[in-house]
Amino acid sequence: MKTMQKGISLLVVMMLFCALMVGCSGGNDGGNETAGTVLASTDSKFQFTADESWENLSGSHELNDVAVIEAADKSTERYAVVIAENKADIAMDLEQYTNFIFEQMKSALTDAEAVDPATATINGYNGYKGELTGTISNVNVHYWVDTLENDTYFVQLVGWTLNSKTEENRESINKMLETFKINE
Repeated sequence: MKTMQKGISLLVVMMLFCALMVGCSGGNDGGNETAGTVLASTDSKFQFTADESWENLSGSHELNDVAVIEAADKSTERYAVVIAENKADIAMDLEQYTNFIFEQMKSALTDAEAVDPATATINGYNGYKGELTGTISNVNVHYWVDTLENDTYFVQLVGWTLNSKTEENRESINKMLETFKINE
């Protein structure tokens, strides 16, 4: 549980850092989705597919200290991380885990608004999909938060952008999160 709380705290802090740094990056007309590039964890166990403008930052800990995948398209202010936690270490079911993640993230935001998680199938995995919008250190951010499970892991798929870029980036971030898979 302590690792999970550390992971959430670090996720929120790193998302804030990225959101603040994004203000300094240039922009373009948004990423056009193509066949894509596979972005994988350093051990290749976890992956998703993104358009070619995304950079794989996995292992850099630039976005999150516990993420197995970190990815960014700084030019369009799109970011994503994947956090995988061994189910043997967590005394919750997927619904409890999802609610815990959402509550932790909401508590870190000022004026948080949520689209509560709803059951979903994410690339064949049982899961939940939800959204959060809020302010952290005077920066308005929008998050897409998916949780899923397999026999071994609970997984958080978190994509985010600046609130002003939500609709521009919604489709591309969700499309990328939907490609997630575990290679076991």
